[in-house]
Amino acid sequence: MKLFYDKVKDDLEFHTGIFLALISVFPFLRIRINYAYYEFHSYLQVGFVALSLCLVLIFVSGIRNVAVQGFRDRGLYLILAWFSISLLSSLAGESPALSLKRLIVSFVPGVLIYLAVSACREPVKIIRGFVFGLSMIAAVSVCYAIIGLLCEILVYEPGLNHGSLYLFGLEFSQSLGQRQILLAGHAVQLMRFSGFFPNPNGLGLVCVICFILLRSLREGRPATLLYLTSLMVIGVILSGSRGALILLIGAVVYNLLYARLGQKWFAAAISLMVFILPVAISNLWIEILGEEHLGAWVFGQEILSLGERGQIMAAALRQVQGSLLIGHGFGIGAEVVFGADVSGLAIHSVILNSMVEVGLVGTAFLVFVFAYFVWLGSSTGRMSPSRGTSAVCLTAVLVGLFISQSFDLSVTRFHYLHLVFFFVLGALASLGRDNREKQIDV
Repeated sequence: MKLFYDKVKDDLEFHTGIFLALISVFPFLRIRINYAYYEFHSYLQVGFVALSLCLVLIFVSGIRNVAVQGFRDRGLYLILAWFSISLLSSLAGESPALSLKRLIVSFVPGVLIYLAVSACREPVKIIRGFVFGLSMIAAVSVCYAIIGLLCEILVYEPGLNHGSLYLFGLEFSQSLGQRQILLAGHAVQLMRFSGFFPNPNGLGLVCVICFILLRSLREGRPATLLYLTSLMVIGVILSGSRGALILLIGAVVYNLLYARLGQKWFAAAISLMVFILPVAISNLWIEILGEEHLGAWVFGQEILSLGERGQIMAAALRQVQGSLLIGHGFGIGAEVVFGADVSGLAIHSVILNSMVEVGLVGTAFLVFVFAYFVWLGSSTGRMSPSRGTSAVCLTAVLVGLFISQSFDLSVTRFHYLHLVFFFVLGALASLGRDNREKQIDV
């Protein structure tokens, strides 16, 4: 036990990163045993994550250090401004109690993980620990998905489709989805595997994030990196996630363009695109094709269509006009658009959802937060090669995540991607602070 304690103490930032990855994702995982899902209740998730982050702040980051660094952190001020507008919207909205509860559940864990990471004095070490921890969680989940695939092939039972494995008298399975592809005029059903994640999309998105962030660990063990990278690619394929593909494309575009454009212009351009993309697609689709075609498949392919999300985005766009400035209240976008019975429904666009909930003012601050950290991550000026590589990879994840979230909703809800998002912001704040201090020293 003492040996383990000494090892952790000698490389505290690295092991803190592993711990942050664990508490960011593990509470949201689930497993299906004997045809029933086992997972943390939502209140246990919130309590576990918040308590763990408080312990990190007290015993690792140090309250005084967090306060000193936070006082000088312009990114934190932007996040608090976004929170303030969301709070005002909640208080003036249609359901203040429900909205306030969801606001606290969403922002408090996110800000806690941001503070814990941004106050870190060795950001590269904590980033490496987080990447390693997140990749190990994803790798185990991918292995479980592979087992599910093998079970589907070798022990197929019509009508079940859960990748069931029978072991020790128990049935182990996972959430499966389907993706239909048109090949030579024939529809082919592809199974989508989720491993231990709640759905295949989550597995795919986390695998892509790990794939990108593993690029920042090139100085590590090549065999381990190759093994983990290969598993991430397999995970993306098994998940069949369009969001993961969009995230990867967004990250690649950032890597191709950021060195060729001025950082301020690039941050402004990418932020404008993130803001306009879902609004333009929803509006143009309605105006040009008509609302009855929102669910239509493009070129006969499901993967290229908006599906039911098209109608949802169009409905959200119409609802924005009802309360344009500060919205209807944080966290209740689905209730505003669909009514009281919203089980399983959501506005699948972080920007359109934000416009419904916190209006144009709140959405503007959300975009400002995104733009500031893109600018911060692109300012690799006097950073060492390891820090510069980490900053580029983190910013690529941030850009790709926000582009993919133009058609999804996770980063503004209490969700593992939400916590990963705030970790990325905190890590960029820490790297950016060190970069500014070096410029002042020079």
